[in-house]
Amino acid sequence: MEKVFRHDYKVNKNFVTIVKISASFGISCKFRRNSLTIALLPQKLINFNSLQKRFTQTVQIRTADCTIMRHFFSESPNSLREVPAFPPNRAMLFGDGIFETMVYIDGKIRFEQLHQERLLKGMRALMIQSEELPEVKTIARLVANQVRKTGTFRLRWTVFRAGLGKYTPTDSGYCELLTVAPFHPATSVKKTAYISDSIRVPYNSWANCKTLNALPYVMANLERQKKQQEEVILLDQNGYLSEAGSANLFWQKEGIFYTPSLRHACVAGVARRQILIKLQEMNLTLIEGSFRPDDLLQAEQVFVSNVSGISYLEQIQGISFATQPVPGLAALFGWSTNS
Repeated sequence: MEKVFRHDYKVNKNFVTIVKISASFGISCKFRRNSLTIALLPQKLINFNSLQKRFTQTVQIRTADCTIMRHFFSESPNSLREVPAFPPNRAMLFGDGIFETMVYIDGKIRFEQLHQERLLKGMRALMIQSEELPEVKTIARLVANQVRKTGTFRLRWTVFRAGLGKYTPTDSGYCELLTVAPFHPATSVKKTAYISDSIRVPYNSWANCKTLNALPYVMANLERQKKQQEEVILLDQNGYLSEAGSANLFWQKEGIFYTPSLRHACVAGVARRQILIKLQEMNLTLIEGSFRPDDLLQAEQVFVSNVSGISYLEQIQGISFATQPVPGLAALFGWSTNS
């Protein structure tokens, strides 16, 4: 790549970057809020000379940093390489795969063993097979060597079925896609939340896996935005509490903690498992079970968790709850590389 010509549009806070990569093609990159969309364009559509005259600011690509998303792709086990874009695949066409959202801290991936176990369990559930299985330690080394060893990043590790085909796969292997982006910890307190009465989480044999079929969560969060709420709580198909819009659900009443059972279609969260272990270590009572919305609304404290941390809910449908952090839980999501 030679140079990057950047123009900032003040109206919508987007900017478009044109990168000259060959005699025939250029790449159009649209950035918005730290996300990156890339399209390959014939160079005949791009007048680099006029761009250089028009845009006085010239910047270099920051290969040693991660201020935007960077993508690494592999069509064979443990051979990830950085790519500007990737071809049509079963992840894109059918949602045929799973993913892990992880936190990288100074050369290590937090809760790496739990991520490894859940990924392999998801591959078995979707019958994605390979003689050589993906390893989370390989991801940590890749980020340290090709992005930066020190620092904290959000990783999305997608593993999907190889080949194309139609609904019936033509290949039993897998491909990998790693996206590296800036990390933002969970909001400590979410002031408003509601229980959705229109969107339900369906149960199936892969419901506890983080699959690429995420439409219930997409639609729930679109509904949440429309209602101008900070969190949405979802029920399963039978009306039992399941989870939040992108997190697991917990609450506390009279010193006892509660969380929906995995049989109610919630994702088997890595953070959820860590919280279960920690509460047991602290000799606190936790009940996993089947609960209705009224059980939640009678709680003293409600919080949601994912790999980014814990968020306490201040109000659900106008009912107020305590937001004082539970002693001992916050340390699970600290910045130590030993976590």
